[in-house]
Amino acid sequence: RQDLGQLERGPLDATVRLGSDGVEVVPARAGAALDEDELVSAVREALTAEGEDRAVTTELAVVEPEIPTSVSEGWEFSRMGSFTSEFPGGPANEDRSHNIRTAIRHLNGDVVMPGEQFSLAAALSPVTPEEGYREAPIIVDGRLVMGLGGGLSQVSTTVFNAAWFSGVQLDAHTPHSFYIPRYPAGREATIVIPGLDNQWTNDTDTPVVIRTWVSGQEIFMEFLGDRQYTVETVEGPRQNIQEPERIEDDSPECVTQVASPGFTIYVARILSRGGEAVHRDEYTTTYIPEDEVVCSH
Repeated sequence: RQDLGQLERGPLDATVRLGSDGVEVVPARAGAALDEDELVSAVREALTAEGEDRAVTTELAVVEPEIPTSVSEGWEFSRMGSFTSEFPGGPANEDRSHNIRTAIRHLNGDVVMPGEQFSLAAALSPVTPEEGYREAPIIVDGRLVMGLGGGLSQVSTTVFNAAWFSGVQLDAHTPHSFYIPRYPAGREATIVIPGLDNQWTNDTDTPVVIRTWVSGQEIFMEFLGDRQYTVETVEGPRQNIQEPERIEDDSPECVTQVASPGFTIYVARILSRGGEAVHRDEYTTTYIPEDEVVCSH
């Protein structure tokens, strides 16, 4: 069985990849499999046979792919939606910026087939030093502390907004505990691997390809596929404002924080087709105050 198994191969569905000139179709390929039951029966008969009857022949069965190349003829690709996110630079943020660039390399060219769910945690895992990730500030219980993969939430927020404006199905995301001014209020997403994921589903009939890159201190991201909807964003006023406190910390692990008030905000995404609204996503987010932390160690 081990030797004969080398003759088999699984089928490959038609898919796409990100090429230098845009999205390229990768044709499907049929697979080949042995009919084990028929082959075993034939060998058993040959064991007691004589002469030429001791030779057994078999044929490989063709295994067709679930997505043949013909399906790709209906795929059309254009920019469904995009988002740009600016991140802080300089020597103090060197490790954080490094994590962002590492994550973007993992994401660029990712393909999400029709009906498939995208998981940012799966795309970026494992978050380990061996994969190139470094320690940088992360939020734990309302305070910034050093942790592996700090900065990945900026990538997560970029993914969430690219999905938002592309009109794909939003499945799961978690806002930060306190508001970070460089992100759109009520429309941002943290990520903790394992623990908190950022997920969306390609609910179109065409693959979605993620194209993303870093230029200077900005993340650029766009989804390429078949845009189904016009996207409108509704944002309410900031309510229930809560003022932050000032904390002095002389511990060696202290990470400086800039004060930011807490508040509650409502945002909605309205998807329209042919001028008529067909779907509405609504989110109410409450941010705790970000206390000012002065490190005196």
